[in-house]
Amino acid sequence: MRDVLKRNSSIGNIQGILLFESKLFDENVTSLDALKDIDKYELGIQINIPAAIAFFEYLELINVSTKKITLSKKGMDLIPKNITQRNILICTFILQKAIDENLVNLNHIHISHETGEIIIEQNAFSLSSAIFRNFLITAKCLTLKNVGFIVDRIYEEEINALTTHKRKIVSQQELLKLLEKEREDGVLAEQLVLQYEKERLPSISSKIKQVSLIDVGAGYDILSFNSATSLSYDRFIEVKSFHGKPHFYWSSNEKNTSELWGDKYYLYLVDLDLYNPHNKFNPIIIQNPSKEIISENWIIEPTNFSVYKILK
Repeated sequence: MRDVLKRNSSIGNIQGILLFESKLFDENVTSLDALKDIDKYELGIQINIPAAIAFFEYLELINVSTKKITLSKKGMDLIPKNITQRNILICTFILQKAIDENLVNLNHIHISHETGEIIIEQNAFSLSSAIFRNFLITAKCLTLKNVGFIVDRIYEEEINALTTHKRKIVSQQELLKLLEKEREDGVLAEQLVLQYEKERLPSISSKIKQVSLIDVGAGYDILSFNSATSLSYDRFIEVKSFHGKPHFYWSSNEKNTSELWGDKYYLYLVDLDLYNPHNKFNPIIIQNPSKEIISENWIIEPTNFSVYKILK
């Protein structure tokens, strides 16, 4: 079914489409052989029967067997509709499919700042979805202009709802992937630093603790020592992983903890692009970062602002 749709760019002209729909929803023609002969009824009729059958099956409006077609529950709901109502619903079904199944790129849909119309750029549709795009054009859902395809205002609310829902799903998926990647990077970086510290201080390695496993709000990840002769913990290590140029995000809690511990606070930056388990690992180490990054070649940029109204 999907292969048939990919091989065809159109199911027919508007006369052929309306006749095909009439046979299905008005006359309840169920014989495949009868449907295959409908292009012989009138002059000017253009209808690609195999593509049309695959098209309506894909929209879940019909069920197809060896020699027979029956309407699905969704298709049965179209029987009482007039031609206009029917095609509005069919176009809506196509838009749902196109957006839900990524047949149209949401990044190429925007609103004209001049007219307020929804515009779908010509390159928004994938090559395999040409048959859906062309049906929407034939049914007047889309109108081709220089800027792209203008969406008929009848479908604006549906487009808004569909794109909002899809973007929310995509955003959630992307966020989850990003958070999972950051979590994996953070776990690896902390393990590397923990091992680094244990190798640096082998005689007291058992005393080095990974605090982040227990207390995520401590403001540092690892408790260690400056030397094997230290009488108490005197190296509080915050681990940050990065890709590309050295950079990190610093929470207010981490910054405050750095200022609290001063020279006992260390920032270990782990370049995961350079990490190789067969090579010696060496993090970038910054002692007292709240002081050092001000004096060294670092740029601090605020990425969020908390804004509060002053109540008098």
